[in-house]
Amino acid sequence: MKNKIKFELLTSELFVLGILLVLLNDFYLKYAFSNVITGKLSDFTGLFIFPFFISIFLPKHALKIYVSTAFFFVFWKLEISSSFINFISQISNFAFYRTVDVSDLIALSVLPFSYKYFIKESALHKKSYFVINSVIGILCFFTILADSQPRQQVGKKIKSDRVYTLSIRKEKLYNELNLHNIDPVLTESDNSICFDFDIPEYNASAIAKTRIKEDSQGNLIIRVDSISDITVIGRLFLGVKNSDIENCKKLKKEELENFFKENCLDKLLTTGDTKYSN
Repeated sequence: MKNKIKFELLTSELFVLGILLVLLNDFYLKYAFSNVITGKLSDFTGLFIFPFFISIFLPKHALKIYVSTAFFFVFWKLEISSSFINFISQISNFAFYRTVDVSDLIALSVLPFSYKYFIKESALHKKSYFVINSVIGILCFFTILADSQPRQQVGKKIKSDRVYTLSIRKEKLYNELNLHNIDPVLTESDNSICFDFDIPEYNASAIAKTRIKEDSQGNLIIRVDSISDITVIGRLFLGVKNSDIENCKKLKKEELENFFKENCLDKLLTTGDTKYSN
């Protein structure tokens, strides 16, 4: 097999289907139906399309590419790679992350099928369409790099006793929350609310668990019980920054409470006559 780039293979049916499955799974299914199936689907489809795509540009070395992919996947999925991953994360400031799960190695079974499919498609005399090939090639490149804006949880939970007194009726606050598409719809009988709020400095978000009641003057009392579920969201193509994760781990109670006030309460309570005290 000559080492000539085989752009025409970019339109191979199973390859295109694999790209679409990766995009569907990473951008929707993982978040809508987070389970073992969606997790394994990423491994299977990724191992099918990645070596196929690289082999298109180096067809003479296709077998070496597939074998190397297998070895690297095994290394990546085992605990022995942790030191290497931590080292790369620190020097690059990209938080590379993977779940150590030996059962993921079952996805290696797709590599022989992908390789045989590549050889079969290479033997065909397919027409090459520049525009279509370019679109699919860019889409595949996007699929490999984007990684669905990966998210990483920061194992941090703080207890809080911060109390906010707002000069607003409970009904008005709940109307504001419902306008912001809080699901399920809140009613005045709901006294415990979990607020999502942003930590923009580190491209993260968190959840504040609160209890709400009205005092005798009609003011609203919001008591924060805890702040947890800090999630750092990766930037498109760039992934999760290792420094963002480390900075979120170092956040103090007062800082998290201020983020909740500034990026949740202040944004929800936009009326000019609304005031509150800590």
